[in-house]
Amino acid sequence: MLFRSGHMEEDHVSSHRSVSSHEHGAAQMGIAVEGQSLHVNFTSPAMNIIGFERMAESTLENEVVAEAIGVFQNPSALFSFEGTACDVSDVSVHAEGVLPEENETHDGAEDSEHEGHAEFDVTYVFTCGNLDNMTGMTLNFFDVWPGIEEIETVYL
Repeated sequence: MLFRSGHMEEDHVSSHRSVSSHEHGAAQMGIAVEGQSLHVNFTSPAMNIIGFERMAESTLENEVVAEAIGVFQNPSALFSFEGTACDVSDVSVHAEGVLPEENETHDGAEDSEHEGHAEFDVTYVFTCGNLDNMTGMTLNFFDVWPGIEEIETVYL
């Protein structure tokens, strides 16, 4: 399967760091296929997305976080698929370390502070027409968030 960034000819997909590392400019994505479902998990330091890595302290910072969550909850702004149609069936957004727990979007998982580093952890489940026909997936994360310089991607 071919992965493309939305705005640069250079391939931003990297495999030079461990998935558990926390490096500004870098993000991680895991992609798995199960039947006709495509599961995508995206993790990024909050700095790449909202420009800070701490609890939001002002109305403006809370609005920036809410806007980022809104974009994550609209996967058509971030992904496009070639060769098959895919519709999102589930989205789970965690803004760990930037919002008080009661304001985070949860799916029942326990929170952790990730050693004091704030991050976004987003999971998508897409239901696709025929994944055997998929020829590519375009990621628009680089256009939406210029703070992301590379995405380490694991595909299963």
